[in-house]
Amino acid sequence: MKKFRLVFSLAALLLLIGCSKDTPPRAQLLVTVTGECVCNVFLYNQSGLCLQSRIWDCGETKILTFDVYREDEISVVAEIRGVSVSDKVSVRFGRVFEIGLIF
Repeated sequence: MKKFRLVFSLAALLLLIGCSKDTPPRAQLLVTVTGECVCNVFLYNQSGLCLQSRIWDCGETKILTFDVYREDEISVVAEIRGVSVSDKVSVRFGRVFEIGLIF
């Protein structure tokens, strides 16, 4: 019976360790926009697929933070009324990238 309890305890411990909430690898993009007070900010991969988008509002936002869960070349695009500005960054996990877009 003691052997059963020991095996059961070890199995439960391994299950808890295996089910820990590991965060997936990520990078962060910190985006600021100058020259426009309100615009849309998009992240695109190399294929042109939109990964994320947010609204820049200078009255509420000082910096937009995007968590990126892929290593890729990302285009950061700000758009308003048919006008856009963009920048590209090669994203690597565990790093923080600052992007400043100027209209």
